[in-house]
Amino acid sequence: MKLKAYIESHSSQGDFADAIGVTIQAISQYCRGVRRPRPDIAQKIIKATNGAVTFEDLFFPATTPPEGEEGE
Repeated sequence: MKLKAYIESHSSQGDFADAIGVTIQAISQYCRGVRRPRPDIAQKIIKATNGAVTFEDLFFPATTPPEGEEGE
């Protein structure tokens, strides 16, 4: 599960940031894929989500092909 989807269905970015000890800006960047969490923060995210967000979700997000390139 993507972090953004987890947060949207379970809390707010601010509450989640407080729970794992990072800034809301960091959470926003993790959700947008602009920044990856340090390994210790990734562990906290995995634990806080009870494993719903995995290491793979954080470091190897699924990508979708750009529009118009499916099946070409």
